[in-house]
Amino acid sequence: MDKSVAKLVKVMEAVASHGDRGAGTTEIARQIDWPKGTASRVLTSLEEYGLLERDVVSKAYRIGPQVLKWASALVSPGARQHAVRARMAEFAGSAHLCVYLCELIGTQIVCTDVAYPPLSNRYFARVGAVMPLNAAAAAKVIGAFLPSDQLEELIAKCPFDRLTDKTLTDPAALRRDLEQVQGRRYATCYEEMEPGVAAFSVPVMLDGSGASLSVVGSARDFKKNQSSILQSLRELAVEIEAFSLVPGGHR
Repeated sequence: MDKSVAKLVKVMEAVASHGDRGAGTTEIARQIDWPKGTASRVLTSLEEYGLLERDVVSKAYRIGPQVLKWASALVSPGARQHAVRARMAEFAGSAHLCVYLCELIGTQIVCTDVAYPPLSNRYFARVGAVMPLNAAAAAKVIGAFLPSDQLEELIAKCPFDRLTDKTLTDPAALRRDLEQVQGRRYATCYEEMEPGVAAFSVPVMLDGSGASLSVVGSARDFKKNQSSILQSLRELAVEIEAFSLVPGGHR
């Protein structure tokens, strides 16, 4: 194996051995017997490519969302995941909407599964995409139901980029919005990420963990049909949660 590749693999294996708790630069350097400065440079580079992520509070490194994206393309789905994907595909076909699942991975909310309608349209989601907490309905639904300390960690790490003139860029405004999301148990995104585009999201439990189920489409159509779209989405969430309770398979 090439020495530079071997170094990267060694660091990734060291970080992975600490699970979701993660480990700091000093701990990783000691574990792999490297100078702290060398370990710091490699860890920073891996974070820049999404292979690792760093906790803003503890400064610990954990496996990043890019690894999940690659893994999702390689791991053979179990019976439960097949059932979820089949039902999502059926919904996408009948509703003519892109439907997608998102989960909290470390301190990022990541799209982990997508189903597209048979006829392509301009509204889509991408597996592996990180959803911004201040704009994406899928991220807001997950954030709204997190413990306060965990939510504050996500808010501290959120860059609050202004994607459109409707994007929330103030942490206090975001907190107020998340309180409303928690109360009504759904989130909307009307042109907060892209002009003319809307998304609705509802909470869904996957193997005991909070996730979000969302659809994306035309802002004009979604505003006109908000009630019926949300009702259909909630019904789909109930079905997916039922699949999650069936023994066997993995997500």
